[in-house]
Order: sequence, then structure tokens, then C-alpha cells
Amino acid sequence: MSEEMAVKKSKTKLNIRIMTLVGLMVAVCGICAQIAIPLPFSPVPLTLQTLAIMVAAMMLGPRWGTLVMLVYVAAGSVGIPVFAQAKAGIGALAGATGGFIWGFIPGAFVMGLLAGETQKDLKFSKALVSALAGLAIIYCCGVIQLSLVAGLSIGQAILVGVLPYLPLEAVKILLAAKIVSSVRRRGVLNI
Repeated sequence: MSEEMAVKKSKTKLNIRIMTLVGLMVAVCGICAQIAIPLPFSPVPLTLQTLAIMVAAMMLGPRWGTLVMLVYVAAGSVGIPVFAQAKAGIGALAGATGGFIWGFIPGAFVMGLLAGETQKDLKFSKALVSALAGLAIIYCCGVIQLSLVAGLSIGQAILVGVLPYLPLEAVKILLAAKIVSSVRRRGVLNI
């Protein structure tokens, strides 16, 4: 086999592996979004969705982690019920919680960018900072749209759309950082 054919075969295997990982992480995000607890005082349910986003972005890096979120948002926008509480469609993206969904895209990019390339060791502290920065972007996007759609002040939107979720988000950040730093240290992905 020529060197050129070997390189082509290697690239094909890598592309198949990456696309499989992207599809798998889209599915994981959709499943984690269904693990939802509605809150009586907020239109935003408690979910494990952001945990899946943090893991996907920091494991796959900025390019592929962002692709996961683009595919996830596209799937939901065309009617596949992947958003929290099996919501889907343009109405979900334009509604009170839509800003959080839109925020997944830049949030994933920033998490992946700060976490660095997937082949390298990722320190737990760096994973914490990456997850926190990406989550801040997600929440900023969410608060802005929640404020506009629900007719709330920014302060009120923070009160109902951010503060109740912070304790669980802290746990998810710690868990995501532990998962990703452990997996990357073992070199499982190597993409």
C-alpha cells in the first residue's frame, strides 16, 4: 500500500470516528435534556443538559464540540424533541428558554477552546475554568432572551433563570471537569 493510500485510509477512519463521537454526544445531550425537573417559579427546568454540553465541548475541543451543539440545535429546530421536556421547533428556540439553547453554541466553543486540544492532558483546574466560562456564556444568552420574552428586568431574569440553578450547576461543573480530565489523561479519544 502506498504512503498516500495509507494517509487517506487513516483520515477516513479519523473522520468516521469523529462523526460517530459527534452523533453520540448529540444523542447524550438530547437524553440528558429529558432528565428534567420543572420548577414552579421559573420557565427553565432543572436538567442534566449542561453537564452533557460541558463534557462534549471539553472532550471534543472547539471545532467538534461546537459542531455537536450546532447539530443538536438544528435537530431541535426541525422538530426532533431533543430540548428539555421533549420540546422542539422554532417555538422552543424563540421562547423564554430559547436563549439558553442558543447559548450552547458559543458556550461550547469557549469551553472547547479553553480546554485546548483533545490529545493533550487537561488539568482538573483548567477544566473547571473552561466549564465555568462556557456556562457563563450560556447563562448570559439565556438571561437576555428570558428577559425579553418574559418581559422581566435583567435582575428578575437572573433571579428566576440563574440563581436557583447555581448549586446544581456547581456540582455539574465539578463532575464534568473530573470526567473530562480523567478521560483525556487516559488518551481514550485521541482525535
